[in-house]
Amino acid sequence: TTQAVMGAHTRMRLTLRAPARAVAASGEITGPHGARATQTARSEGDALVVEREIVMPPMLVTPAEYPDLARFCMGVDRLEAQEIRVGR
Repeated sequence: TTQAVMGAHTRMRLTLRAPARAVAASGEITGPHGARATQTARSEGDALVVEREIVMPPMLVTPAEYPDLARFCMGVDRLEAQEIRVGR
């Protein structure tokens, strides 16, 4: 059987002029029923590449699981709101 999964993948490339450098945090958050969100950041030459992925399998969330789902959603918001720091 095949299970449908909803998700999004974003790739951002920030190219900088020397001697500027950029830094972003990486992290992973897991939620109920296999939901997860990740952010990875890495340097590629004169650029910073940030990739974000959110995976949300179809799920039936019971009232008892609402707090877990809410924590996951707020964690995703915090992960995506992190600053990309640019300096020299």
